[in-house]
Amino acid sequence: TTLSQMASAVSSVLLVATIGSSVQRHVSLSGSESGDGTEASPFRFLQQCVDVSTSGDVCALANGVYDTDRDVTVVDRPNLASITIRGDASAAGFHTILDGSVAGPTVWVPMTAVDSATGRRSPSCVWESAPLAAGSPLPAQLWITNGQDTASGDVVSTESFEVLTPARFPNARLSDDSVFTAVGPNGSMLYSSKASTFGELVDDGTHTPSLATSGLDVTGMVAVIPLGVMGDELQGVRVTKHSKGVNHFSYTALPGTTASLHPNIPYYFEGDCGLLDSEDEWCVVRNATTDSVRLRVWLVGCGDPNTLKFRVKRRQYALNVSSTAVTLQNLTFRATAFSAYRADLVLDSVNLSFPTSSGRAAGAKRVTLDMDPLPTRAAVASNSVLTRANARRFDRCATSGACAEHPESWVIRHVQLVGRVGGFNLHI
Repeated sequence: TTLSQMASAVSSVLLVATIGSSVQRHVSLSGSESGDGTEASPFRFLQQCVDVSTSGDVCALANGVYDTDRDVTVVDRPNLASITIRGDASAAGFHTILDGSVAGPTVWVPMTAVDSATGRRSPSCVWESAPLAAGSPLPAQLWITNGQDTASGDVVSTESFEVLTPARFPNARLSDDSVFTAVGPNGSMLYSSKASTFGELVDDGTHTPSLATSGLDVTGMVAVIPLGVMGDELQGVRVTKHSKGVNHFSYTALPGTTASLHPNIPYYFEGDCGLLDSEDEWCVVRNATTDSVRLRVWLVGCGDPNTLKFRVKRRQYALNVSSTAVTLQNLTFRATAFSAYRADLVLDSVNLSFPTSSGRAAGAKRVTLDMDPLPTRAAVASNSVLTRANARRFDRCATSGACAEHPESWVIRHVQLVGRVGGFNLHI
């Protein structure tokens, strides 16, 4: 071994062991699976860093968009008492992004509309994508980006995402928050009447248009009903019987939702392209014969989607933590979230952007919740800290108490924070 080689090895060690007795290792989109975690030879995946870390170590992520399936990280090592996962704060804003979305369709064709009186076909504002790749998970949400996202993970601002609304009735938008204007004759929700019974919902007729005057046959669609007032969670149910002009529909009730609180329940419909009738909406088309999946969009101003770039949500979690104290710093979770079970968390300068999505646009009738129930007191995190954290664009509120005026959006439950909370903003 030459003196220069020895000097190089010592320099490499010094680059890693820089924080007292703990070790800081580096992860970068330009890294390698054969890297050693030094700044000169970083890992490519965060999981590589976690797997070799010991208690108190730091995994430092360089700027970029981490959006592949292998960028999903599991922290589940009983002998790992604590770890810090830190993004790069050297640039303005949150630019180390753990992303649950992938590049969306790039080829779209215009659909035609048929005049019911003359039978003539003419271009419509609805465009349909080429089939998604075989075996691709059904997308749960769709965004337009400013075109800066690339496969190489260019650094972009999370503000470049413009959310489209899953086709729904009554019409309302996520982009202008009108989905949260639940009450009123033109609100985002219909309401049930006192004549409703378990498994049979009767519309109260106060919305304009009402269910009866909407011209819709909602059979087979997903009715999103907050059965949490009758059971244990928000639910979507499949409509089993309905006809145009009728003010009521039948549904198969889900377990745990039997009770008597049927009057004045807010609800709406999703999960079918028959509801795609307004700009700023999208839906999923599934061909059961060919097993192919396409997307449809109606952009503002009848825009051409071929001139834009899209992202679709594919991953619910970018980080799964169990039985470990984890500090997250200077990170953005975009179109994804993290799960924590029996884990103490410190969130310091963490941005959650569009973290949740129900999947009902793809026809999923049940809502996927973000946290597993806590079975015992032993599962409660006792030393969690939130500071300078920001959460925006949930599709459902964080607690029913804080969002009682938005019953359509309850989601995060079975969460008990025992610790310090400071400077945390929740933007619904």
